[in-house]
Amino acid sequence: MNRAASRRLFYVAQKVVKRGNGSGTGSLDVQTEWGSEVRRLRKQMQRLRKQSFPQRYGNMLRSGTQKSRTTKANRKRGVSVSNTPVNRAPIRPILLCGRICAGKSTYAARLKQARGAVVLSCDRLMLTLFGQRLGSWHDGISERVRAYLLAQSVELLQAGLPVILDFGFWRRSDRLAADAFFRGQGFTPEWHYVEVPDAVWQRNIADRNASAAADEAAGYAVDAALAEKCSRVFETPAREEMDVWIVNMRET
Repeated sequence: MNRAASRRLFYVAQKVVKRGNGSGTGSLDVQTEWGSEVRRLRKQMQRLRKQSFPQRYGNMLRSGTQKSRTTKANRKRGVSVSNTPVNRAPIRPILLCGRICAGKSTYAARLKQARGAVVLSCDRLMLTLFGQRLGSWHDGISERVRAYLLAQSVELLQAGLPVILDFGFWRRSDRLAADAFFRGQGFTPEWHYVEVPDAVWQRNIADRNASAAADEAAGYAVDAALAEKCSRVFETPAREEMDVWIVNMRET
């Protein structure tokens, strides 16, 4: 009921009471003309309540009752609930592009700490399961592992966890396919390219081979054939393909 209607009803009701017995304190005779006025006022008040109360207060009361029940239930379970909405920036999967031994894994480890992200590495999973012994089976199994990790990355993103994919993405067709995949899932990829000068690359390969000899799970050994394959197959991305461009100027 609005303020104007309340004032009007109060004024008329006061007028009725005063005229009912001349003193303002007696009862009203509903058979008199003022009795009909009282009935009219009652009907009008009921109509106003029906129109105003449910619209203005009904949903609020129902919502408050539901929140109260939920809060009590959560307290019994020991669950802490905040009613303050949390605004989060959209999560973007980070996709690392670069040659073998470019320094992607080292860069991914730094990004992991900075972003609080989960790193998904095809090489790490395959080395853990199969070591260095896949031979001609490597490429076929690698494709299956990538498909599995892509699916896992979407589940992590949907759970609100940042994800870094340390895949390499040697071919442009691979990059286009991955980009389309994530956009189809509602996520915009963030592309990072790790460029490595040839001199630094050769030093990284030497260090990798030494580590692989000591521990085969440390990384794939890079012989002349694999280095040649990488140089032949790898397609350097255009600048406009990448969101971040890193040059690995290794100092040690």
